[in-house]
Amino acid sequence: MKHFKFVLFFLICCPLIRAQECNSGNCENGFGTLESKTTTYIGNFKEGRMHGKGEYVWKDGGSYKGDFREGFFEGIGVKTYKSGTVYKGSFKYDKPHGEGTMTNVSGSIFKGLWQFGSKHGQGSYKNNKGYSHEGNYKFGNADGFGKQQWKKGDVYEGNFKNGLKEGYGIYTWPSTHTYKGHWKKGMKHGKGISEKNNRLLKKGIWFEGEYKTNEISCLEEGNTCGSDKWCCLILNENIETYYLTTKKMKVVSEKVDLFLTVFPEAKKRFFYDEKWKLTSENNSKYYREYSKLDTISRTHKLMAYYTSNNQLQWEGNVRNNNPKATNCLTAKCEGNTIWYKEDGSLSSATNYLEGRQHGKSILYLKSGKIFVMNYDRGKYIKKE
Repeated sequence: MKHFKFVLFFLICCPLIRAQECNSGNCENGFGTLESKTTTYIGNFKEGRMHGKGEYVWKDGGSYKGDFREGFFEGIGVKTYKSGTVYKGSFKYDKPHGEGTMTNVSGSIFKGLWQFGSKHGQGSYKNNKGYSHEGNYKFGNADGFGKQQWKKGDVYEGNFKNGLKEGYGIYTWPSTHTYKGHWKKGMKHGKGISEKNNRLLKKGIWFEGEYKTNEISCLEEGNTCGSDKWCCLILNENIETYYLTTKKMKVVSEKVDLFLTVFPEAKKRFFYDEKWKLTSENNSKYYREYSKLDTISRTHKLMAYYTSNNQLQWEGNVRNNNPKATNCLTAKCEGNTIWYKEDGSLSSATNYLEGRQHGKSILYLKSGKIFVMNYDRGKYIKKE
């Protein structure tokens, strides 16, 4: 059993050394050359693993030159991809991690922060067509506040989500025409104002990019909204929810999700005990909120929180929004999901496909170390 654990640890933690032979020098503790049918490493070793300065070359194209740590690219280095793309900066577990610059063969450049191979944090991007973006990124996409500019002079400054304009933002055309208002999935959506040369053109509600009306009735719960009108329900002092009625109906928050158009998304809370069984709010350890169905991805955004301090416990997307589906397999998790500890620190981050682990899974241990694994539709696979 001890031998099996050692072999498993070796396969996970020392992936780059497998099936390689020492051609010259000291490949245990010193300087040497390690070669296989597809790769060559020349550099320093410690306890049989690449450690220190060195250069790793793929024979079919591509190379890495820089710092190594316990068999991984870790520290400062330069990686040249087979395509000709070059990344210069910080690495961790073989991936760009920290501050670095990636230059594509087409001339596009991203300079900023990375997290395990994805743009994550503040950064700036520009290409050879005159387009640029500067702002916050999350898991590879623009997310949070940012500024876009195009060669013809168009400028957008505002909020993003998953790479698209979402939330409040201002778009200015070279003709001095501006739109100031809300966006969703890259389209004008919600309350906004359209102006040209500081002259008001339109003011009211946009829906999926189209202007709808300037007649908005903002009502307290319990009042009646007329037919064929856009109405506004005041859920609390910070949230106004807009929907289009087809008949006279009372404005009742419990029924909002039946006719809400999506600005902003209606959410309903479900409370759970320590074993993730549905319970009352007073007896709960966690609670969940689901968004309305995204008609493009066919998923619901799910957020789970610790009841004690409202700290985020889990966030991701699911295909099944049944509150009794309390694990990723039954809820059909889709895409990247993140777990947090009660103090707000990261617990794990895993990618899912149809409810099964698929791609990278990262565990954040109490010791401060990070454990990285890869999966294919729920099955553990060896790190490349």
